[in-house]
Amino acid sequence: MIKEPAEKTMDLRGLCCPLPLLKVKQAMTTMKAGQVVEVLCTDPGSVRDFVSYALFSGHTLLSNDVIRNNKVKPKVVSEDVDASVGESRFLGEEVFVYKLKHK
Repeated sequence: MIKEPAEKTMDLRGLCCPLPLLKVKQAMTTMKAGQVVEVLCTDPGSVRDFVSYALFSGHTLLSNDVIRNNKVKPKVVSEDVDASVGESRFLGEEVFVYKLKHK
């Protein structure tokens, strides 16, 4: 994983396509050039979505990692996702972690 610090972390685990990408696109509109958002999600389709989004938006995809057999509880829960989501529900699942840098 790239160690560049993120100004915002979005825990979007449990959301299905296209919601993770839509929420990140919305968040990027409030961020400044050079700022980084870290995204955690469980939707396998998000891999294709975030690679394409970075390519067509001009933002930089800094990392595209997979955590297998997830043993980590969420640090941050997005304001849009119920806080109870993630405490144990996603343990053992693959978690896709992306870092996007605003253009």
